[in-house]
Amino acid sequence: MKTTPISRGRFTAPQWLCVLALAMAPGLQAAEQAPAAKVMRDAATHDSIVEAGTKAKEEAAKQAVKDAQQQAMAFKPVPPEQRPKAPEQRSLLAVSDIICYNGIATMVPKRSVLHVPKNLKDRLVMQDGARFVTFQDFIVQNRSWLVSSEVSRIQAEGNKPLAEDVTKSFEKETRVVVATYHEGPISVLPLKVVEDPATATTTTTTSKAVAAP
Repeated sequence: MKTTPISRGRFTAPQWLCVLALAMAPGLQAAEQAPAAKVMRDAATHDSIVEAGTKAKEEAAKQAVKDAQQQAMAFKPVPPEQRPKAPEQRSLLAVSDIICYNGIATMVPKRSVLHVPKNLKDRLVMQDGARFVTFQDFIVQNRSWLVSSEVSRIQAEGNKPLAEDVTKSFEKETRVVVATYHEGPISVLPLKVVEDPATATTTTTTSKAVAAP
């Protein structure tokens, strides 16, 4: 770079200020373009590392306690009065009648025995040492005092009465009578009382008339 010598007395004060500004401009541009100095952080000490580890352990211990409490609440035993009741277990004997004779026995559903003569009531009692067989095998060996009476599903459900001639025959029947459906013993429920719609209407009307002031 070529410089021009400057003699005293040739420039005025404002001119000297311009010359100084031009001379300082490159230095200011360099200062602006220089990268900012990095901020130095304090280096971790042994004590700070130990303190951080201790805090981390304390937080982990607190979280473990919270998790354990939540788990304990989730698996808290239900009081006996709030527990659902177990379904009642009924044994086969509880829902069956026993017919027994001459060392063998069989089980039939309750309400399946339609008729028992007075002199044969002891046949519905279990005997010591008797062995159980199927109803079909039992009735074959005891036809002289045991008979079956076939019923329909509707009759067994109590939705239809037994035939009148069948019920009247029980008055003279000298054998035990067991209701069967497709040759298997079946319970016969009591006949359901079906109210006559006309009777129900009349009863309702009468009731309203009586209740009226």
